Amino acid sequence: MRALTVVTALALSAAAALPAQATVLIQFSEVGPDVVATLDGSLDLSGMRLYTQLNANYGVRPPSATAVFGGYLDLYTGFSGPSSWGNGGTLLAGSHSGGSFAIVGAPMPFQPELIGVSRDYVFGTPLSGIMTFANQTIADMGLTRGRYVYTLPSDQVVVQVGMVPEPATWAMMIAGFGLTGVMLRRRQDEAIPA
Repeated sequence: MRALTVVTALALSAAAALPAQATVLIQFSEVGPDVVATLDGSLDLSGMRLYTQLNANYGVRPPSATAVFGGYLDLYTGFSGPSSWGNGGTLLAGSHSGGSFAIVGAPMPFQPELIGVSRDYVFGTPLSGIMTFANQTIADMGLTRGRYVYTLPSDQVVVQVGMVPEPATWAMMIAGFGLTGVMLRRRQDEAIPA
């Protein structure tokens, strides 16, 4: 029974540390001298319309709210959200890995907002990727720190730039670790005969 309590406490602390309810999360973070963009989640494109196909490089363009985890992409339209993440120029990633994904939040002449996935993507399967922009800071890239939410008919995409967990998340995480410590201490005290 006590093992179940410890497992429950660990699960609660892990759940508290998870990002907000984004199905797809793109995070831009400063890691040492670099900026690293990570992609994680899965996506349901139900209700969206296939617009075109494209072979794209890995990179970011803040003024048009664009992040591309390159490759051969099917591009879909039919969502809403912010049209800019800052005023920087186009930057190609120095290194990258993972699957193909793209978001273009700003409509351009003759082109709507677009979300792209690899041509063989099956809705709901995991998406993941990493791009590294060497010797850059978030400010150097012209990215504006914040949280940008895109609403799809059946899902959402969240882009976080230079964000740290919210105070409520930290509080839940600390409470979860505290509860885990109390449970482990109790278990240890019961195991030692008096």
